[in-house]
Formats: sequence, C-alpha cells, structure tokens
Amino acid sequence: MPCAPGTAFNPAISVCDHPYNVPGCGAPAATTTTEAPKPTTKPFDKECLDSNSKPISTGPFENPGECDSFYQCSNGYLHVMPCAPGTAFNPAISVCDHPYNVPGCGAPAATTTTEAPKPTTKPFDKECLDSNGKPISTGPFENPGECDSFYQCSNGYLHVMPCAPGTAFNPAISVCDHPYNVPGCGAPAATTTTEAPKPTTKPFDKECLDSNGKPISTGPFENPGECDSFYQCSNGYLHVMPCAPGTAFNPAISVCDHPYNVPGCGAPAATTTTEAPKPTTKPFDKECLDSDGKPFSSNPFEKNGDCDNFYQCSNGYLYTMPCAPGTAFNPAIGVCDYPYNVPGCGGTSAPTTVPPTQAPTIDPKCVDSNGKPMSTGPFEKPGDCDHFYQCSNGYLHVMPCGPGTAFNPAISVCDWPYNVPGCGAPAATTTTEAPKTTSPPFNAQCVDSNGKPMSTGPFEKPEDCDNFYQCSNGYLHTMPCAPGTAFNPAIGVCDWPKNVPGCGASSGGSPTCKDADDKPLSTGPFEKPGDCTHFYQCGAGILYVMPCASGTVFNPTLSVCDWSHNVPGC
Repeated sequence: MPCAPGTAFNPAISVCDHPYNVPGCGAPAATTTTEAPKPTTKPFDKECLDSNSKPISTGPFENPGECDSFYQCSNGYLHVMPCAPGTAFNPAISVCDHPYNVPGCGAPAATTTTEAPKPTTKPFDKECLDSNGKPISTGPFENPGECDSFYQCSNGYLHVMPCAPGTAFNPAISVCDHPYNVPGCGAPAATTTTEAPKPTTKPFDKECLDSNGKPISTGPFENPGECDSFYQCSNGYLHVMPCAPGTAFNPAISVCDHPYNVPGCGAPAATTTTEAPKPTTKPFDKECLDSDGKPFSSNPFEKNGDCDNFYQCSNGYLYTMPCAPGTAFNPAIGVCDYPYNVPGCGGTSAPTTVPPTQAPTIDPKCVDSNGKPMSTGPFEKPGDCDHFYQCSNGYLHVMPCGPGTAFNPAISVCDWPYNVPGCGAPAATTTTEAPKTTSPPFNAQCVDSNGKPMSTGPFEKPEDCDNFYQCSNGYLHTMPCAPGTAFNPAIGVCDWPKNVPGCGASSGGSPTCKDADDKPLSTGPFEKPGDCTHFYQCGAGILYVMPCASGTVFNPTLSVCDWSHNVPGC
C-alpha cells in the first residue's frame, strides 16, 4: 500500500509519518540506533530488556537532557526518535508537546512534573476535560471544517496539529490520509464506504462482519461495476481502494491486473473461454471433464473448421488459443504448423496420414520393428526436392527446406541443389558432389578437428531469433524459422518465442505455475528477475506479469511493491 504524498513509512511505529522522522527518508542517516542491527553482530540494549533479560518493545520514553528527541525500544534495540520541529518531548504524557509545557525546555525548570498552567491566566480547554472536569490527553480527533489539521489534547489543553502536505485528516481512522478517502476533502460527501463515522453514530458495514456479527479485516475483493478500484475491509469498515494507473481489478485472482485480462475492463465480456468463470455461476466445459466428470487440463487440440486457432483445457474450462500469424493448427502433431502441411488450411485435402475428421493414426513409416511409434531425423520424400519427411512420436510430417535449397538424402540435410542428383546436380552422380575447395573454401564452423568438412544439425545463429545455422558438407547455411516462431538452441528446433530467452522469454526462462504433481497453482507475488517495475503472480496455473504502481519497484524480500530506495539494484 502506498503512503500518502509527502509522508514516508516509519518502521519503528508501523505508520506513514513525516519524512524527517524516518531515517533514510529525510531523517539523518548517520543515527546508528535507527538501523536495525544484525543480531549476530550487536547485542540487545540493556534499556530494552525485561527482568528476564528478554528483548522488549516499548512506547516513547525520556532521553535525559534532550528536549528534541526521545527513546523507544523496538525488539530489544534502543532507538533515538526526533520530535517534530518546534516541539519537545514531554515525559509526563509520553508525547512531543509545546515546549512551554515541558520543564527545562521552555517551562520553569523547578517544576518536576508537567507544569499545569496557572488557572487564573489560562483555564483548561473544555474539549480536554473528562466527565469529572479533570484535564486529559487524547489521540488525534477532528477539527471540524478543516482538512489540513486536527485536534489533540495534551494535559487539558487543545492543540491544533498539522497534517503532512498533500494529506487530509480522516476522522474515521484518526490519521492523515489520502484526500480522496475523506468526505469533503476530496471524496464524495455521500460515499458511505470511505467515511467511517464515529462508532456511536454509524454501525459497522455489513460486508465487513463475520457470521457472528463481529467486525473483520479482509483482503481485496470486487467493487461491482468498477474497474479502477476494489473493496477492502478494515476493522469492520468498508474502504474503496484504487488500482495503480493503467490496471484494473481482477476478481479472479484478487489483484490489480492488465485490463485485457479482466472481462468488462478490456477483455471481451462475452467470450466464455477467456474469462475465468466463477465456479458458482458457470459449470465446467464438457470438453474438459474426464470420464468421472472431474475437471482436467489438456494439451492443444483441434477447433473444427478453424485453421487459425485451437482449443486447450485449463482446470476444467475451455480456452480458444491463437496460432502465430502465418501458421495453422495441425491436429496431427498438436502444434501450429505451416499451412501447406495442414489439410484444408493450405495442404492436400486428402492426406494419407491424418484425416481431419478423426484422431490421427500412427504412420507405418514411423514405427520400429516392434510396431512402436518412434521419432527420427530427416529422410527423403521421393520425387520432391523442396521437402523431406520426419517422424515425431509415430506421426509422419512433411517439412520444408529453406528457399533455394534441396533435400540431400546422402547427408540428410537441405543442401545446395547442385549437390543433389535430380535437383540440380548431374543425374549420374550417386553421391553428393564435393564442391571445389578453391571456390569457395569451407566455413570454419563446418570443419572438424582434422579440418575435414562436416554436416550438422541446426544450431544457434547468435542474436538472431528468426534464423539458425546448419552445416552441409563443410558449408554454413542460414535457415529460416517458420513465421511467428524463434530458434530455440536448447532443443535445436524453432519454437514459440515465449519459450526462447531473448526472443520473448525472460533470460532465465519463465517460471511455471504448476506444482510437483503438474497441478495448476495460484501464488502470491514473486520476483521477475531483472525487472524492477513488474512482478510475477500465478493464478489458476496461469503466469501473470503484474505492474507496480508508478514510482515504486518490487521488493522480493517483502513480496510487495516498495520505494526504490528500499530495494538494492532498483
């Protein structure tokens, strides 16, 4: 959560405070007691141990001889805390006060306790007397008609205290807050959820009560009809909280998200497959249930009559997923492929290997001697110079050679046509013709340790996502990937760009949102390596990249967006 403008979070008291009270945010950074020392290098301070020598935390107490500061214990360590400019610590009431109320700091030094002002010259303020007429000290309370200040009683006297610049006093929670949360200071005066009137005049909000009618605090939840904000309960009262600019609240994962992921806020509201349906209002899709009626997740499968898209089940719901531009879904291999390999999308309408209306069948060319399906390297497609065959898990695929090359069955790679008999070389030549070494010489990448020419499988062309290298008989060829794909050097094939670091994936590879049993996970925020302004979050097995609010960066130690000066490297 962000602090109000002009304030900074003070970890010593766990609230947003004036920056001059927070070391590193406006207070002197050299104060050795404001830094939480490492337990292994610094012992606890004796002032902050109980009778059993255990570390304690305390309220403010006197720093002897100092008017401008006070002591406070936090987990066994002693901190020197400054008073606001123009005030002095009053040990009688344990708060920073007007100096004239503090003996030795503006009040007569002979008075050993807080000096009660002379009744003949200044009576106590009626707002600061109890039912018996005795003077009291209070916490902050409303200064009616004033947004920029509040009242506070100190020993029977009423003080007007200022809010930090850019904030307004919120009487509902008795702190200076964002003006848009305070009716009459930036929030609509009729809004019942942002203003929590005094408990004696306004009951708790019903949305923020448990089954026993007791007030509760909650995580974020949907503000119906609003994309830019969400609800959150705090101690029985309902608050409207804003999303970061450019985001929308996603009730499916209870965080502010990219608008295109939120139906009605940028995502198509009528698309049943892209919206994460509410389990209580939408049943699972029948295509995504097993024989026992249980929801499952699946690999891609055919969307009948649609070349450009395919179906995929996720946790019982059916999603329509697009193929990369220039490709078509091939149900035979379960991936997006060249259209000419897909019957009805550019390929032969009567394929011998995969009828479009039935499940694909194993091809006889792609089984071993025991009849089991196998995968192979490239091999000849008789009578076709521009293509070759390759088996993948028992299925036969027609694969293209790069433009200007022909498949050479002698070395099982696409080669110069003049090296392939019947495709540009003399028909009587039974083997690949060794090119003249004088023009041109072999490429250094394509000779072995003895200087002999060699042929290789595909390998990486550095800093080029769209192409790859392949050696053929000592010569280096640049081969293209299919449109919409990128060469993945980890597996030696063209792949989806999101799987290839530097071509759409992060340098460390995208994390998975599945557990050890391959079941979909939902998680809290976690670090997106190398990216300060975004973080990852898993929702029902899907990985989301989430933005931090403007001016903040992700802190992996706390798993929240934080000020950049708290995050090393950002």
